[in-house]
Amino acid sequence: MRKVGFQSGEASRLHQYHQYLEQRFEHLRWLKYYRTPQATRSFGRVYIYVLPWLIGPYFAWVFEEQLAKSYAFALTLAGFTFIVLHGLLNTQQGLEDPFLVDFTSFTPGIDALKLDYEFAVGLQAVEQYFAEAQMRAAWNEIERTKEDAKKKKTSQQSTEG
Repeated sequence: MRKVGFQSGEASRLHQYHQYLEQRFEHLRWLKYYRTPQATRSFGRVYIYVLPWLIGPYFAWVFEEQLAKSYAFALTLAGFTFIVLHGLLNTQQGLEDPFLVDFTSFTPGIDALKLDYEFAVGLQAVEQYFAEAQMRAAWNEIERTKEDAKKKKTSQQSTEG
């Protein structure tokens, strides 16, 4: 690594960053494999789809107990209840799976990891740093050549004089 311009501190820092990156990927893999069991998630989905049949009589009772006998409140209460439950299920699924992709549009979710982008940015940073290191090495070589030429010139002048 020293041939391309790395100093020992930079190599150590690079190793440390690599170690941190491995730890983070291991944590993400752990999140993916050891999340809520499939049976629990399936029960939540079935519960949300069966619940209207189970508590439908409650909404009928709410309608009959109202003095105005309006469907608006009972329908709003029923709709709002199941929208909230479905929203909670979707939120739980979205927070649980960092690699979640919306398969209807093939785009990542709001807070899903965009690994393609992250890898592209990381690769670009490494390539830029490598190019800068090569430029520094070339510049140091030019400076060394100039210094060698000066030393050679001064040694020739001192031997002549």
